[in-house]
Amino acid sequence: MTFSLQQLADAPAILLTLSSEYDLQRDFPKSHAAVKPLLDNASGPLTYILDLTDATIDLEMLIQGANKTSREAGSTFHHPNIREVLLVSNNAALHYAAQGLQSAAFGNVKAKAFSTLDEALDYVHSQS
Repeated sequence: MTFSLQQLADAPAILLTLSSEYDLQRDFPKSHAAVKPLLDNASGPLTYILDLTDATIDLEMLIQGANKTSREAGSTFHHPNIREVLLVSNNAALHYAAQGLQSAAFGNVKAKAFSTLDEALDYVHSQS
């Protein structure tokens, strides 16, 4: 499997982890289809943690991913049950991407970037 998805038991959050084999063109429809029911059936807003630590991200994937998750119809990052999006990666480009998602061009996504999953989880727990 090129991704794993879990709803956290101790916080109102979901965690999508992408593996190094994740391919945006091939796997995004599957990962989006897995995330959507969790969001649709949530009893309230969730923090969406996207762990990209092991994913291979190039500029093209970064741009396509931002467009698919925030600009296309039915985009995940604008789902009514998304409180906030947290990107996890030590890749500086993804930290800049989180800032870019906050712009009007991407619909002002409430997004933050963290270098480690532990940092992101600490943040989520501090917000609960």
